[in-house]
Amino acid sequence: MGQVAYALKTPRPVVYLVGTSGLAGDRVSGSERDRPAVRVQFGSRVVLQLAKGTALGQALRGSSLKPDREFAEGLFILQAPSVRVALEESQRLAKRPDVLVSHPVRRRSMQKMAPMAKRPNDPLFPTQWPLENRDSTTGDRLGPEFNIREAWAGSTGQGVVIGIADDGVDLAHTDLLGQGADDLHFNFTNGKTDGNPAASNQGHGTIVAGLALAKADNGKGLAGVSPGAKLASLVIWTAGDDFGTEEEVADMLQYRNDAVHVQNHSWGSSTIEQLDAAVLEAKAIERAIETGRDSKGVVMIRVAGNSREQDWSAGDDGYSNDPRVVTVGAVGLDGRVAEFSNVGACVLCAGLIGSTAGDHPVYSTDRMGALGWNRKFSADDPEVGSYHAITRGGTSFTAPQLAGVVALILGANPGLTYRDVQQVLIHASRHYDFADPFLQPNAAGYLFSLNTGYGVPDAGAAVRLAKRWKTAGALVKKSYNQNSLAEVPDDGLQLRIIVSDEETIFTASPGNGLVPDAPTEAVSLVDVGKAVAPLEVDLTGKAALIERGGAFFSEKVRHAAEAGAVFAVIYNHRNGNERFILGGLDFTPIPAVFISQDDGADVKALLTAAGDDGAKAALSLESKVVTVAVPDSLLCEQVGVRVKMTHRIRGDIRLTVRSPSGTRSVLQANVPDGSAWRGDWTFWSNQFFYEPAKGDWIVTVSDLAKNFTGVLSAVELTVRGTAIDDTDNDGLDDNWETEQFGSLGQAALGDPDRDGVSNAREQGLLTDPTTFDSYFGLRYLRLANGDLRLAWPNWHGFAYSVQSADHSLGPWTEQAVVEPGQFQATWEAKPEAAGVRFYRVQAKLKP
Repeated sequence: MGQVAYALKTPRPVVYLVGTSGLAGDRVSGSERDRPAVRVQFGSRVVLQLAKGTALGQALRGSSLKPDREFAEGLFILQAPSVRVALEESQRLAKRPDVLVSHPVRRRSMQKMAPMAKRPNDPLFPTQWPLENRDSTTGDRLGPEFNIREAWAGSTGQGVVIGIADDGVDLAHTDLLGQGADDLHFNFTNGKTDGNPAASNQGHGTIVAGLALAKADNGKGLAGVSPGAKLASLVIWTAGDDFGTEEEVADMLQYRNDAVHVQNHSWGSSTIEQLDAAVLEAKAIERAIETGRDSKGVVMIRVAGNSREQDWSAGDDGYSNDPRVVTVGAVGLDGRVAEFSNVGACVLCAGLIGSTAGDHPVYSTDRMGALGWNRKFSADDPEVGSYHAITRGGTSFTAPQLAGVVALILGANPGLTYRDVQQVLIHASRHYDFADPFLQPNAAGYLFSLNTGYGVPDAGAAVRLAKRWKTAGALVKKSYNQNSLAEVPDDGLQLRIIVSDEETIFTASPGNGLVPDAPTEAVSLVDVGKAVAPLEVDLTGKAALIERGGAFFSEKVRHAAEAGAVFAVIYNHRNGNERFILGGLDFTPIPAVFISQDDGADVKALLTAAGDDGAKAALSLESKVVTVAVPDSLLCEQVGVRVKMTHRIRGDIRLTVRSPSGTRSVLQANVPDGSAWRGDWTFWSNQFFYEPAKGDWIVTVSDLAKNFTGVLSAVELTVRGTAIDDTDNDGLDDNWETEQFGSLGQAALGDPDRDGVSNAREQGLLTDPTTFDSYFGLRYLRLANGDLRLAWPNWHGFAYSVQSADHSLGPWTEQAVVEPGQFQATWEAKPEAAGVRFYRVQAKLKP
């Protein structure tokens, strides 16, 4: 899409950029060239102010503008035959020295100043904890939420169309009536312009649609995340409930990409084997993203998948393992990744849904009457049974929540590209589970987990960010190849026992949690028996040797970790040389390995022989390491790795990549796939956002099971990002760093203003890194017993000083230092003596 620049006087000289595709309309959108977040709409009327003594007729000689009214002396409103003429004539007149103001009449973006939209009257809204999870009396945050009413104060998704690509939507549902973009509904399996389900047993799409955009404040049912958005039902399941052919799906993917802005795909691969998008589908996806939405790209929402308990990975589904989409996991009511949600370096963020049957249900629309998943119905009232309680969810239901959040973002700023949307989501997301062992900051200071990506978006923050977001620089995509013909060591995880400087090596199997990618230090090994109960021994800085039996592996390892152990070694209690991958360890905070019964007996014998001097243990991973040099100064977005290798069992392989800045991303681990390794598969990771790409990337290929040896031949590393001037390769653009600090002496993780936001993040947000410009909302409540209560949102890494004074200017006296809770921070106290009328909370970054 091309743009035209118009130099106007407002009276300040301003250059506006206007898209050429809209110039024929009644109103034309534009933005200031130097301040892109300042957006306007132009009409066909013109404001003209003349210098004193200048006659209107003289100024308009030869112009097609017609005087309509004199607003004040020397200030006129003129009528043009079209918006294009209004812009062109305004620009021509602005060049005259006797013209003070010349521009088309503008509609400028304003917002009502209420911090939150009113609570809707939908009767099920109080149960919709993903939207708002707060105490109805105090307003306290009770758990994770989207903070939806703050978002609705700025956007409801107006002007945005969400395509629900599914098995059809009950378009007659009372909470979906009026939500449809009726000219866009289409069934791709039978060629009909009908978005309803084709069979009586198809209700999935109706539930998905309600979560995204059910009508709000209509006194019925519930509210969707983006109730102002419109629905396009794109049917890709046949009447026999089969998924469409690749041709039909391809047609859907590229359908009306000028009008469908967001596509929701609450479906994915049904096999653990790696599955690409078919050639037709891949081409359609390319068209949708490169040319859709006036070349800003259709935003595609994909699922992480629901087979976590079988150790499946989102990175093996070609639809989700795509750097151009938003891949969505799931977080439960407790803030932890849901027990079904697949891991994957390609996961960008997560939605909210019940993880277990004990969680509060999440409601959505269901097919009316007896056709839905809720089988209740009434012949007298078709609304009976028209809502379904989701008690144990799936990523099918978190994806449409994110589709709704994206609609809110685009409703606030329709000029954003798909890459802008990805980055707004990253900056607006937060984590609730800091005990997640996979949660780590990358080298730019962004917290990322294979479980939940960058976390759960705060929709209110996303809308605020969208309104001032500056479009990302041009995408640069470069690939780098490194040939390396070598065998990958078989069965490479090793336990090393050191007694009197003599080392004995045992092979081990990993757990499905943390794995020692880098060698551990040699530490004292302590035999703690079966560890079926909390341990009384102090294991600080030591390793625990544990016998199998009597409790789950996760309980044993947790007991060792709570006693201070840095890793655990579990040995089998039967079957000689048998060992296997330990399950259930994905939330344990330390690595654990499993050795056979025979090796366990040998290790115990070594401990006995060591006597009082004791034995030391260390873990290491024998691997093939390939270094790929990147010579270009790029700021990373996504990074892809393709390994050309022959190996009979893909599931034996662990694959990681480490950036020049030291961030390691796990691309494959413990996948129980017995098929052969595919050398044409690219694993994508979102973990390196805003890190510098220049330098040596380390790709590590490990074999964690015995019997088969792989032969590696080459590695290809692909970087997607933006070009920057970065002579010191710190991830901070030299121009930005010099402008902000006057030199190149700052570091990406530096935080000179002590606001808890790294320089790298300040650069991404275009905020001032020298000014503490963060804020939080402080709520005050007088409890029934007369006590005072203050509550405010958490900031990770901060403590809070609660202070009081009898005057707004102080002096202030500290009453308490409050540590953050899981979801918010609070302070309660008895009222102070008379005269104390003011309280404040000061956030202080911890050392």
